[in-house]
Amino acid sequence: MSVLTHINSQGQACMVDVTGKTPTVRTACASATVQLTEKTARAIEDDQVAKGDVLAAARIAGIMAAKQTSRLIPLCHDIPLGLVQIDFRLCHRRNQLRIFTYARTTAATGVEMEALSAASVAALTVYDMCKGMDKGIWVRNIRLDGKTGGKSGYWLRPGGGVGVVKAVCRSERKHVAKQEVERAELRPDWGMVGDAHAGEQAGDRQLSLLAIESYRRQFPDRQLPPFGTFAENLTTEGLDLPTLPLGARLLVGSCEVEVSKIGKICHHRCAIYQQSGDCVMPREGIFVRVLNGGTVAAGDLIRVVSELESSV
Repeated sequence: MSVLTHINSQGQACMVDVTGKTPTVRTACASATVQLTEKTARAIEDDQVAKGDVLAAARIAGIMAAKQTSRLIPLCHDIPLGLVQIDFRLCHRRNQLRIFTYARTTAATGVEMEALSAASVAALTVYDMCKGMDKGIWVRNIRLDGKTGGKSGYWLRPGGGVGVVKAVCRSERKHVAKQEVERAELRPDWGMVGDAHAGEQAGDRQLSLLAIESYRRQFPDRQLPPFGTFAENLTTEGLDLPTLPLGARLLVGSCEVEVSKIGKICHHRCAIYQQSGDCVMPREGIFVRVLNGGTVAAGDLIRVVSELESSV
């Protein structure tokens, strides 16, 4: 049975004592949906709202709200935020603005409330900016989509299109297994800095992803080999990678990538095949182009953005 940690033995509200906990890297992502009219959605996209740039105001408001979470939510701890990122996607088919937030900290407690505060206040700011056009705007589906770090590890919303990076891998040569690294830099239209598969010649194969679920299918009755065995750059968990459509956008931590290729043709049995006895990468791996760069690390959350939505 779960225990309500903010209630003491006398039934009184209390702040959880985290004094003795070791600070660790923690991340969280949240989202909100703002239901608009077609006219308002077009006005936001075309920057034709009388009050000014709706999304610029909402982004700053969301970041400020995350930084003020402990003052908004009575029993939250004041934690040092390393990153707060807010992304917007317009879905014209549904006349919706989707708000995606991502927060990262190194602290003794989680960053979920900061991600949720950012999503909530960003959505309210959209309403405030646009209420002169439409007072019927509907803010809904404010939710946590995933979190990592802490004693409980990671949590992903079932069916929420969210996964987690289990390992970051790279190599200086092709056709060999990659080695795990703590973190790596992703560069737009290039790939992973320091990796043999990156560069101007990489084309639609700048960065490769393979799910741990593929490892488990490949080796159902034995211990899994090291991540990077199949020369993938990112080993993931929680996402059915081969079913993602071409053009789908993924938010990987603070980076953004686009699915550019599903699987590949293996023309010869390289060292990877010889070492593992088979190679699952051509069947179940995917490749992406890096759109917005940054640093990626094990434990970062991955979120699928529908191919029907446009970035604004």
